[in-house]
Amino acid sequence: MQHKHPNFWIRLGRSLVVGSPLLLGILTASPVFAQTTTTGTTLVNFSNYFYTTEQPDSKTVNIYAGRTALDCQSASPTSTCNTCSNFASLPIKGFSNDLTNFPDGLACNTVQIHPDLNFSVTIRSDQAASYPTNGCTTPIKGWIGTTVVQPSATTSYTAGGANQDIQATFKWGNICANVPGGAADCKKSFANQVFTVGFDKDCANNTAGPIEAGIKFQIAFRYVAGSDPMTFGCGSGVAAAYEGYCDFTVYPGDEKVFVYNSNAIQYAAGDLTGTATPTTADASGMKYAAVRLYYAQGGGHGTITTASPSTDIKIVEGKLDRGRVTGLTNGTTYAFLAANVDQAGNVSLFSDPDYVNNQIAMSDLASLGDTQAATPEKVYGILDGKECFIATAAYGSGDEGDVEILRRFRNHFLLSWEGGRQFVRLYYKVSPSIARTIAHDETLKMVVRGSLKPVVIAAETALNFGLAGLLALIAMSGAVFVLALRWLRTGRVAV
Repeated sequence: MQHKHPNFWIRLGRSLVVGSPLLLGILTASPVFAQTTTTGTTLVNFSNYFYTTEQPDSKTVNIYAGRTALDCQSASPTSTCNTCSNFASLPIKGFSNDLTNFPDGLACNTVQIHPDLNFSVTIRSDQAASYPTNGCTTPIKGWIGTTVVQPSATTSYTAGGANQDIQATFKWGNICANVPGGAADCKKSFANQVFTVGFDKDCANNTAGPIEAGIKFQIAFRYVAGSDPMTFGCGSGVAAAYEGYCDFTVYPGDEKVFVYNSNAIQYAAGDLTGTATPTTADASGMKYAAVRLYYAQGGGHGTITTASPSTDIKIVEGKLDRGRVTGLTNGTTYAFLAANVDQAGNVSLFSDPDYVNNQIAMSDLASLGDTQAATPEKVYGILDGKECFIATAAYGSGDEGDVEILRRFRNHFLLSWEGGRQFVRLYYKVSPSIARTIAHDETLKMVVRGSLKPVVIAAETALNFGLAGLLALIAMSGAVFVLALRWLRTGRVAV
């Protein structure tokens, strides 16, 4: 049987081979690099209103921008707009059948770019000659390849004086229009377009670029025209290409819920311009960056809109980073719906309980990890705190991978029947003093981690293969143990 979680086998092999936490620390240590200084053009600041920004070095910034088919209701030149507010009064549940309000499905962006939006960049140079002395009014320009992009405005400067902060403002419509094959309305995806901003010493619109090495903004832009709902349960049981996050359940905790998915998350974002269902990669080359969990108290899924409270859970290496929604009220039932958020903040592939193609029905009836609703309670969160969780004390973090596996095993198996809940309550009574002792003794931490490793392997086996898989593992381990004893007794191995 092909396993849907290949990382399980990697973790199993790593657990059996790597026996020393010290060796593991040496193998995973990050190298230390010396910092360097540069001269010439320096980036002071820029309009950073993006959902995702990366700055690999002092001269380069990677930005991810995007928009949807919905035009901004208020196109302010100084701020992005929130097109998700267009649906504030409309329930997400049933949108797939509502062609009046959702003719193109549901897609929006809370940080949407529009053509009249300003993109301002402030730079300085320590070279006085970089500042033109011929009365030039626009000492800073932009370049896309050999195409000069004129700013709509620049701040004043003193000719021939170094180390002045000078700002240039560009319109996004102008940037998009100058991209090869781009569009002035910014309704076309593109990837890896380098937009260089720097000093044009002689104000001659030099197509070779700035007089000094300018600041490079590598732009990825994604346009989303519309989006059908995701196929909950991932259709055939495996996430289709470009489908993103398509299956989840929530477990109650103390003033929180834990969010889990049983299928792999596809990184690449799909093309949502020619069709409302992605079948090919988007030209922007973007990935899904987060899962947005919308939720509402009581009332079930029918009361959830894009204006409902929400939490963005980042996607890290195909998994949800700290998959939880916090700040909830104990004793109150919450229902949840999910959507996929790309690196530009475009929100698409919403879950719709009424979607006719669902092969697995969503449910807003709260239970222990079987539905898309939960009721937080203090008793369900008793193992969350460091002081009362032996494993957390041993590993030093409640977010370490092995600790999360044990927490999931508790939620899925122990809390689902009365005997398991009684065991958890007993554990809660005896564990605080033990955990406090472990937390201050590195030798004990190492011993406890080694002792817990077989338990972690057993718990992960049960989570991935069910109890039948766990029993099979136990049976196989027992058979190997018996054969080993018989082998020793026959004298085939010297003792």
